[in-house]
Amino acid sequence: MPDNIQTLLVSLEARVAGFDREMKRAVGISNKNARSIETRFAVMNRNVSRSFSDFGGMIGKAFAGAAALRGAQTLVDASTRIENSLSHRTSR
Repeated sequence: MPDNIQTLLVSLEARVAGFDREMKRAVGISNKNARSIETRFAVMNRNVSRSFSDFGGMIGKAFAGAAALRGAQTLVDASTRIENSLSHRTSR
């Protein structure tokens, strides 16, 4: 009977040691996968930030273009008024 208990204890210790090894392996795999996910999210975050930055730059350029067009229109209107004023004075 003591041999059966000793055999059972040795078997149990071997199983616990095997379980411990497998748990450490599982934790290692989980940590590796977590690092991989973190890396992918960091890359995705950089890409999204860059996209918003590019979009903001395009918006700024659009506003600058609109301001330039308004300025050009103001110059054309002023030129037209000057020409009309000059032609009105010379026709008198």
